[in-house]
Amino acid sequence: MSISRVFILLAGLHGCGLSMQLFAQPMLRGTVELKAGEKLEGRIRFERELLLVSEANGKERSIGAAQLKVAHVQLEAGQANAAPGLKGSYFRQQGLAGPVNVRIDEVVDFNWGKMAPMPDFPANNFSVRWDGEIESTMAGNYSFHVAGSEGVRLWVNGRNLIDRWVNQPPREYSGTIQLEGRQRYPFRLEYLEGGGDAAIHLRWSPPEGGKVVIPAGQLSHIAQKESMRNGLLGSYHRGSNFKGDPVERIDRVIDFAWSGTGPMPGFGINYFSIRWEGEVEAPISGPVTFRATTDDGVRLWVGGQLIIDEWRPREPTEILGEIILQAGRRYPIRMDYYQATKQASARFAWSGPGLKAQLVPEEFLFAKPPGKPAREVSPGIVLKGGSFLAGRVMEINEKDILLSYLDEMQLQVRRKNIGALQFIPLEPSVFARISRRPPGCVLRGGDYFVSDLISLGEGQVEMSSSVFGRRTFRGEDVRFIKLEDFSRQSANFEVRTRSGSLLRANWLMLDGKRALVKDNSFCWINLEPGDVTAVYGIAEGG
Repeated sequence: MSISRVFILLAGLHGCGLSMQLFAQPMLRGTVELKAGEKLEGRIRFERELLLVSEANGKERSIGAAQLKVAHVQLEAGQANAAPGLKGSYFRQQGLAGPVNVRIDEVVDFNWGKMAPMPDFPANNFSVRWDGEIESTMAGNYSFHVAGSEGVRLWVNGRNLIDRWVNQPPREYSGTIQLEGRQRYPFRLEYLEGGGDAAIHLRWSPPEGGKVVIPAGQLSHIAQKESMRNGLLGSYHRGSNFKGDPVERIDRVIDFAWSGTGPMPGFGINYFSIRWEGEVEAPISGPVTFRATTDDGVRLWVGGQLIIDEWRPREPTEILGEIILQAGRRYPIRMDYYQATKQASARFAWSGPGLKAQLVPEEFLFAKPPGKPAREVSPGIVLKGGSFLAGRVMEINEKDILLSYLDEMQLQVRRKNIGALQFIPLEPSVFARISRRPPGCVLRGGDYFVSDLISLGEGQVEMSSSVFGRRTFRGEDVRFIKLEDFSRQSANFEVRTRSGSLLRANWLMLDGKRALVKDNSFCWINLEPGDVTAVYGIAEGG
């Protein structure tokens, strides 16, 4: 692969001499998962070591780096990402808790009476939360009216306009707020149903008219584009206690016998652990028996219930767990497995009335795409603290390195901040070995030439060795140049970008208008917010 091949660089170094702005966007929206398992959604921003999440009810959560598992972020682009209707979360209990069914409601104008709001759902003692945005028509005072058979709460732009969260006779409540014209505002409505006839009606009185049901065209939600794949998301950890950053992949079925080999390249044959997560669709209504055969320990949760718990070293033995399911409905599923020593295997099957014992087929398993897939390290530059910037190296002198990005633009980065230059993709295991070598270069055939870089120009690289003196290589024959020692130093966050950069950050300032990263080698990196796709919390010492 030629050294002159163009690779995109969408990052900037503020203190390192690189800066870039591509877009101007108002806000970031994200889905957040905490290490404790809690999931949040809303507008987000990072301020130094903290993640701040603004939910639709106006409350702002402050989350430290040690609590964060991952925040997936995207620019909020108004109508471009907005889909009609409000997201309705229908809970089978009164306290907005327990099993939930989600659907999109174009308007909130329901008179269910003694009927359930949807099939296979209770007619009484349930609760509903509608989330999304409302668009004003003109500037002025807006009165919102909610008529419900029981308790109701309403927030507009973070203000709690109505708060009657008690079982009570049917009546209408109102609240007023001043809004700007043609703007979209966060919106949340909550409803509590206790018994008797169920009904909920949402209306408004805009500045230019009387009281009407809020039209569907004024209500929207941000559509989350998360495709589900068949299979389960497997998080593979080096070590039997799920510590450290995992390697993730989609496993279509769980039917493995690893005896004598590791579960994937770079893993040993002993002491590893795997967590499979996703959803399972029930094939029948009634009792379903899940069957786990493992060597060694296994735990299994279906629908939030722990139905198998054999967390100990053991010979391959089939363990059964039974749960009542509803045909066609999807349930959260998680299977944990660890390998101690000697033989290693894992198999996941099911059976039930009219369902013969068999592996759980891939068409009944659903998973989100991996957040950290196994991948090659891309071309670019490596900073001394382990951060990586994707791009094309053009030339180098004693003080600076010239980078090319976006096919046309050229930027200078201070050489003192850089540990290595990479010209073609490398496997992570190869990359790790090179990081322990003295300064030098890796050649096409895999030879390592201990040397110092003299110059890099169009089509050639000049190196100097204490043994062989000066040597000139064709650019296409050089895979990697180590300038100085670099290592994966401790950090709070790992920032990932669309362009392939991976930054280990002590802190960052990230919102819809800026993305300023202070990496762990004290280099300031100025990104375009639209380039950031995810921010991971890093385990202590990771």
